[in-house]
Amino acid sequence: MAKSFNELIKNFAVIRNYVREFYVYGFKQREDFTEKSGRSYDNVRRRVESYLREYVDVEQQGSGKALRLFIDPNGITENPMFAVWQAKSFTKNDVFLHFVLMDIFQMNEAYSVNQVLARIDADYLACFADGFLIEALTLRKKLAEYVELGVLQRESRGREVYFSRVAGVVLSDRAKMALQFFKEMAPLGVLGHYLLQQEKALDSVFSYKHYFVMHVLEEQVCLDLLEAIRAERWVLLRFMDGSVWCGLCR
Repeated sequence: MAKSFNELIKNFAVIRNYVREFYVYGFKQREDFTEKSGRSYDNVRRRVESYLREYVDVEQQGSGKALRLFIDPNGITENPMFAVWQAKSFTKNDVFLHFVLMDIFQMNEAYSVNQVLARIDADYLACFADGFLIEALTLRKKLAEYVELGVLQRESRGREVYFSRVAGVVLSDRAKMALQFFKEMAPLGVLGHYLLQQEKALDSVFSYKHYFVMHVLEEQVCLDLLEAIRAERWVLLRFMDGSVWCGLCR
């Protein structure tokens, strides 16, 4: 059985490549990954063994241990690679501000940046004795990030900008069933997985004779391409066979 190794992923693109190699091409050893150092391979391998421990198959070869991911499509109804996607890293401020802001922004309540900062100082930071402080600029960036993510909304009241919480999505049983199907078959993917995690789960009625669990590894690539199209940026794609494509996205 693979060892548990709890460490968050700072660069998802790196572990995506490793997971693809282990899953698509089978048993890979440390020497098969020449672009990174052996220590990088060891760290990523331990992460893979942690997040996908039920699907790790290890073979002892002459020069060492080789690893592959074996996922039987007949025995699962949900893409196990969602666990890798969810393991992205965060900072101390990210964790603190997330729970504090969700506590402050109850439904139908709106606050300005200065009001939120005053609440944090008086109701939360006062409980810490280590001098931990949240700067106004940090708070502004986090509020702007949550507005972009759709967690909060902003409105102008004269010269002041106020923030409030966006009402949550309420899903019917029929919508949940549709999510259960389309999060595995596209186009909902990781988004559908997250939505279902917030709901009281229904027993899935879907199983697949031929189930391909690759799309999670490529969704970030798709998102990057869509952002490049919106910004009309140049894109450089490097494929697994070593070929390269470069072009302007419009």
